[in-house]
Amino acid sequence: MEHCRVERFEVFGRPDAEVTAEVRAALGEQCEVTFAPRAAGFVRFVTARRE
Repeated sequence: MEHCRVERFEVFGRPDAEVTAEVRAALGEQCEVTFAPRAAGFVRFVTARRE
């Protein structure tokens, strides 16, 4: 799409090295990739079940 461009790309969590490399390769020089710790994104806290 010629009229669209990626301005920023944020990844939440810690992907493994292969995924990180593929994301960077796919984006090339279009924009900077930011990796944020898991706590910055959606986290579902697991609570103990009470019976």
